[in-house]
Amino acid sequence: MDKENQKTLKYFDNLEQQINSVTQGTVEMGSYLKSNKIRLSNTDKGARTNARVDAALEERSFDESQTPIEELETVEEDIIEEMLNRELELIFGE
Repeated sequence: MDKENQKTLKYFDNLEQQINSVTQGTVEMGSYLKSNKIRLSNTDKGARTNARVDAALEERSFDESQTPIEELETVEEDIIEEMLNRELELIFGE
């Protein structure tokens, strides 16, 4: 896991601890993320794929100017795979 992902995970862990201390454990971070439809990813590529799918579902464009060239070769397959995963989650749950 790269440093940026580690920082992000540390941030969310800290955020969860703060929320739990304020609410005395009545709010679960996972349910907060689900209710706001936030999808986390282990990689930058996965995060971009999630953002692409979200943009497509909301009928808006996605800026590919920062996407590595080698990733652009698999964008369509990645989107199809993520959309399939989301549909399976709806059918079978997580």
